[in-house]
Amino acid sequence: MCVNDSQAQRNADDTVTMFVGPDDPGQPNWLDTKGRRDTILLARYPLPENELPPIVTRVVNI
Repeated sequence: MCVNDSQAQRNADDTVTMFVGPDDPGQPNWLDTKGRRDTILLARYPLPENELPPIVTRVVNI
């Protein structure tokens, strides 16, 4: 499962918020863990043209 640049729905400030979990939060950019509560996330930037902003993560109980 993945969301690439052309699929991601962007926020007004051009950032992308991803939702990862076993239950559909009803939001765009959801990555379904197929019932798993533990997972590994990977962000890949092939040949970026500019300096990349930091990836910020936080756990939110829904």
